Amino acid sequence: MGKGRAPRDALRIVPAVHVHRPLTADPIHEISLAVHFASQSREGLIELYDRFREGSNGFDRMMRRILWRALAKGSGDAMHVGAGMQFRHLETVEIGHGVSLCDQACLYGWPEGYCRIGNRVWIGEQALLDARALVIEDEAAIGPGARILGSEQTIGETLIRRAAVIGANAVVLPGVTVGEGAVVDAGAVVRRDVPDFSAVTGDPARAIRKHTAS
Repeated sequence: MGKGRAPRDALRIVPAVHVHRPLTADPIHEISLAVHFASQSREGLIELYDRFREGSNGFDRMMRRILWRALAKGSGDAMHVGAGMQFRHLETVEIGHGVSLCDQACLYGWPEGYCRIGNRVWIGEQALLDARALVIEDEAAIGPGARILGSEQTIGETLIRRAAVIGANAVVLPGVTVGEGAVVDAGAVVRRDVPDFSAVTGDPARAIRKHTAS
């Protein structure tokens, strides 16, 4: 082992870039327009959203952000809503500050469900979140193509704890808790709870090491 290197079973995890992204308060005109929209019919707002859903210019991005604020149960500042982002039942979803929702991701709430997304959460391209009973804590990251699943037969919420990382194309099954700072390897299938500060891989996902926060 080279001088100064950490042992393989005690690796140090460095916070992701999205954790350090500056948070800037949304302009007052955006907030005012969102408040105005919120008094209108949800069906009309969803139709309006479809006009801006696929656009990549600044105006399209601004309108997506405004309409999400109007439709969601709660929404913080500095949210990014990527092109092609799809949703259902945003009225059941609370979103923190500095959340990034990347292109073609899907967030599917349920009429009797709930979803809480914390501050500085990053959700990658084409990720799918079944949000019938889902909590994602601050600074977590959901990789591109990952699937967070839900089920009517599952009792209890699916919980992604603070600073956890779900790798690309990984699958988290209903009712699972992924612990604080845990890392789920790309393509892993998580069928049971993942302990804090551990890394798991495979199908079914199994622990391969522990690590320390930075």
